[in-house]
Amino acid sequence: MRLQFIIAAAIAVLGLVVGAYFKGHSDGRAIQRAATAASVERAEAAAKRIIRRAYTFEQRLAAAQAERRAEIREIVREVPTVVQRPVYRNVCVDDAGVQLLERAVAAANGEPAVGRADGARAEGGADSGRD
Repeated sequence: MRLQFIIAAAIAVLGLVVGAYFKGHSDGRAIQRAATAASVERAEAAAKRIIRRAYTFEQRLAAAQAERRAEIREIVREVPTVVQRPVYRNVCVDDAGVQLLERAVAAANGEPAVGRADGARAEGGADSGRD
């Protein structure tokens, strides 16, 4: 009877040890699952923050690009007058050529054309307006 008692006690102790092992294993698995779930939640929260930042940046970029496209630049440059008064020295040009030169100078200076469009002088003949 004493032998049976020892065997029963050994089986009970073995059962308790095995039960404790499986209990610890189960608890460890639960702890690991909780830690994994927490790290997944932190990662998801970080990903959401990054996505929000990217979305905000994208909105600001789109607004800046729209503003840049809407901005119209007008560049005005003043060009200095190249010819102030005509000077004809040692150049043999007939009346039609003189008129063409005067019209070119006037056009370059942004003034109305001198003379008529048919090539004739407006008044005074060939020497009108020349020194």
